Amino acid sequence: DGREAERTMASLGVQTLLQISPKLPTGTSVALLDAPGENVGVIVPGANAALSAAPLEALLARSPPSLLVCQWETQYETLQALLIRTRAAGVVTLMNAAPWQEAYRDLLPLADHVVVNAIEAQGWSGTDTQARRPTLPFGHGSVVVTLGAGGVLHYRQDQLTLDLPAPRVQARSTHGAGDHFIGVLAAHLAQGTALPVALEHATRSAAGFVQLLHKHQEPFP
Repeated sequence: DGREAERTMASLGVQTLLQISPKLPTGTSVALLDAPGENVGVIVPGANAALSAAPLEALLARSPPSLLVCQWETQYETLQALLIRTRAAGVVTLMNAAPWQEAYRDLLPLADHVVVNAIEAQGWSGTDTQARRPTLPFGHGSVVVTLGAGGVLHYRQDQLTLDLPAPRVQARSTHGAGDHFIGVLAAHLAQGTALPVALEHATRSAAGFVQLLHKHQEPFP
């Protein structure tokens, strides 16, 4: 539940400023496996869908962060307002375009960096990214494509500039690996790490994460 999530974040040293919905539960996701054994996530946005921009805009005005991270479980209007505000303030933005929603497409140019998985990348570009094409029609300055065991691709201005292999590991659970990747990438970017190096750190860390079954209940370096 929300209180447990708050306690977990506090135990990990994360400072929280929460909006609490009196009607909606905390957002969550459920991990299912398809016939070939691949992870299929079912997302329930819950209170994420009720996030309001006004308190966050006031906070941004008082104390601009070094980086804003966002995803597509939040309402379109809230995301649009925050992205416009952070761009005006010169704050770097990292957008996880997940879950893919065609109606959110025009928010993509407002982010400095966009992270998508293979399915989301295909929804955006209309092209199978598993082929590792040297060019893809994203129409964006910086797109990171995560391919799970296939590694990570980075496209600048539609040109493939980085192709990182994933470390070979025995995965026990891939649930949450994408969120973990985003978190590690964001932490390094916020500290001023160059994007290619930050992507290497995030890729290695995600490889370690998928080897854990109970995630936050097990020690993680």
